[in-house]
Amino acid sequence: MSWGGPESLGGNLFSSPSATSWGSGRLDIFGVDNVPANPTLQHWFWQNSWLGPDLIGGSLNLNFSPSAVSWAAGRLDIFGVDGNTAALVVAKLGAMHLFIRRRLHVSLRLRLE
Repeated sequence: MSWGGPESLGGNLFSSPSATSWGSGRLDIFGVDNVPANPTLQHWFWQNSWLGPDLIGGSLNLNFSPSAVSWAAGRLDIFGVDGNTAALVVAKLGAMHLFIRRRLHVSLRLRLE
């Protein structure tokens, strides 16, 4: 794989994208689309070629970008804030392409400076 010029992957993002990798030759990118009535988490990935976007679903607050991390092969955790300012995590487990959404039991206090 070599670097080239910019490539359009489709979609219309409102948020900044977040990227992570769970293995060699793999890149996963997440962002929130620009549909005000129902902002949806989108997912693209590179594995020999670009695929996506996959619409993961679930309303996310447009004021916050998702943050993606990986801590094992096939494991992705995407952190975000929903429309009720509740922290949540969307996890992808293995090759099943199964995304599980759950709320984290934390209280968020947003401070703008």
